Amino acid sequence: MAVNPSEPLMSPDVSSDVVKKITNYMADELSEVTDILRKSIRSESDIITKVGEYLSITPGKKLRPLLTLLVCKATNSEIRPPLEVAASLELIHVATLLHDDVIDKASLRRGKPSVNARWGDDVAILMADFLYAGAFDLALSALDPEVVRLICQVSQKMCEGEMLQIELRERTYSLNEYIEIVGCKTGSLFSACTALGAIFAGRSSGEVAAASAFGHNFGVAFQITDDILDFTADEEQLGKEIGMDVFSGKQTLPILYAIESATEEDRKYLQQWLGHRDDFGAVREIVDRYKGLDRAIETAQDYANRATAALDRLECTDAEGRDHLASLVPYVVSRTF
Repeated sequence: MAVNPSEPLMSPDVSSDVVKKITNYMADELSEVTDILRKSIRSESDIITKVGEYLSITPGKKLRPLLTLLVCKATNSEIRPPLEVAASLELIHVATLLHDDVIDKASLRRGKPSVNARWGDDVAILMADFLYAGAFDLALSALDPEVVRLICQVSQKMCEGEMLQIELRERTYSLNEYIEIVGCKTGSLFSACTALGAIFAGRSSGEVAAASAFGHNFGVAFQITDDILDFTADEEQLGKEIGMDVFSGKQTLPILYAIESATEEDRKYLQQWLGHRDDFGAVREIVDRYKGLDRAIETAQDYANRATAALDRLECTDAEGRDHLASLVPYVVSRTF
């Protein structure tokens, strides 16, 4: 499941030139994906329709289906893009965010009341289940067991990551445990997105593995950057108060790096602060003292470099598409929200 509530449902438009160029390049395909998503949230139930419309008020960049379509186009521009499958991945992403907000008791997402805050936990959970069912129905349109199996596997992997996070929440994670959780909850969905693009393009098993590695490492870098933004972002852009992840008890990478290096006194202060509101300035000072943010930035860049190395193993027949994929890597670690 998606790790961080800083990312909105049906992600909002981003001012980044990189994303704008890519969405313009894929405009026709993304428009069709948007139409598919609109049809997927139609229901005879008034409340499902209302919640569906609420979730899709801002169409947004749809980064996960965008990656599926972009990998497919970059590696084989001669085939029909997997529009229904790309849309199914966005539905899974949105469903996981609904579940996350219930688990985290989140009241806001990108400055708006969360679905659970506005309609209740029961509606949020059932809406997520409705979206999951819609996602699997769309995936079946591919009539390819490998596609459906991969989507089922990634859904299981995301649940495993969430359960591991719950299992370990009474103690401080090791750095390896943090990476495992992030890899399951965020990296696995990005990995499925990029792997499916290569599968539809008819690439070899080795190239599908390279595409999968690209997405996984991209996703881990994406999540670590979210952790960093919880300390550094502009609150208006982020759509929430900085420090909210740690206020809610989330063990983010800058905090874990600081705990690893801190004195016993500072370590205890940081551990006690998790899940409680306190002086954020004092916490930020401790994190900075032990280079928590600097080390997190270095780790995000390391995973971005791994993504680039994986992309280099993927044969691309469309040079412009390949360039757009490559441009997303520095974007993921330099974005400001």
